[in-house]
Amino acid sequence: MEIFLPDTDDTRQLGINLAKSIAYLPKQVLLALEGPLGVGKTTLLQGLAFELGIKENVVSPTFVTLNEYQSGKIPFYHFDLYRFGENNEDIKEQTQFLEMELDEIANIKCVIAIEWPQYLAHYLKQKDVLFLSLQYENNGRKVIFSANNNSFQGVLDKLQNIYFC
Repeated sequence: MEIFLPDTDDTRQLGINLAKSIAYLPKQVLLALEGPLGVGKTTLLQGLAFELGIKENVVSPTFVTLNEYQSGKIPFYHFDLYRFGENNEDIKEQTQFLEMELDEIANIKCVIAIEWPQYLAHYLKQKDVLFLSLQYENNGRKVIFSANNNSFQGVLDKLQNIYFC
């Protein structure tokens, strides 16, 4: 499914609608956000966090890798792996550490968002993941949704009803 977003307000609103669409899921939600710098990944997640009731200001954790928010309806973990691409000699060790950290929170109901997920591709292949690919298009953005199994079909159906009905 593809959704065109003309501006940042629409990008933030998609995050709100996504949060509403995943609210019914009984387990952890794992989101993988792909796209170039500045395309709106964090803006989308700010909308999602708002709808989850997160009180803190949501910012990209580029320099710390993880921002954890506990003030909402359910915990929200925001990973940004952009710096893993900087000729990092310790990437294997860092990736293993992140995988252990993700496994620690695997059994709690929460939302986990991972920007630049290609650095955890092997790990994510084994999980239920909703992928969001954000791209620049016609003075706006296009978001392409995909999932590695059918567990997110209900979410995609809800978004389809919001944007195309």
